[in-house]
Amino acid sequence: GKYISKKTAIPGDIPVIAGGRGPAYWHNESNRTGELLTVAGSGAYAGFVQYWDSPIFVSDAFSITTDPQLNTRFLFHWMKNKQEFLHSLKKGSGVPHVYPKDIARLKIPVPPLEVQKEIVRILDSYTQLETDLKSELEAELEARRKQYEHYRDSLLSLDSLTSRCGRDNVSLMPLGDIFVMKAGKNKAATFISATKTLDQNVPCYGGNGIRGFVQDYNQDSEIVLIGRQGALSGNVHYSNGRIYATEHAVVVTPKSGINMRFAYYLLTVANLDQYVTKSAQP
Repeated sequence: GKYISKKTAIPGDIPVIAGGRGPAYWHNESNRTGELLTVAGSGAYAGFVQYWDSPIFVSDAFSITTDPQLNTRFLFHWMKNKQEFLHSLKKGSGVPHVYPKDIARLKIPVPPLEVQKEIVRILDSYTQLETDLKSELEAELEARRKQYEHYRDSLLSLDSLTSRCGRDNVSLMPLGDIFVMKAGKNKAATFISATKTLDQNVPCYGGNGIRGFVQDYNQDSEIVLIGRQGALSGNVHYSNGRIYATEHAVVVTPKSGINMRFAYYLLTVANLDQYVTKSAQP
């Protein structure tokens, strides 16, 4: 591809393909047209394959065009079937890269074009079915999410609780009187794995939720975690078991008897976002 940055791009409707799993941003001109594949060149998703049949601008990626004996969609389905292997071709410390020369060495079976087209027809039909089902499921899940939030907010409101239990049986108390709240401990990024492995299988929580997996733990009880630094500061998680909480998460433990799942649900409706500072590092 050709180097471009978001700052130098001129707003338009041409997707810029870089190291991610979709357009990085948009530009007003293309440097590739026609039917082709792109492979992300660097970063966490280096090796990710995408199919295009409209103008694009290839940046931190490389493109693959086929000769007449190979159907481009056939190549796409074959490469997606090898997606995990393509990711494994990443090289280099720091920012990993996948290189065209390594992809070029791969050998693909090339049946007659008519066979390729029939395989493409079958696989494309399943891809479309999966897309349709995913859209329906997402709509259903969104409706369920709104229903859940409605009942959660209704059940946990002070009016609802006093109506259910009687005003004398519900205490309105500061969180600091009920819980101990303190930050976790620092864990260097070099000791955190992005994926679970045999050795690193303990969830590691940071400011934005699960950050990865580590070998050791510093929490082994029923607790609630609140993100205290990062883009998703104020998010709330429940944990019951071995985890590692970094300094970017607040560990909430009870001072006295309180159901911690109940505490978790209370904190999710407490609108903790209102306390997040609006700065470069919230």
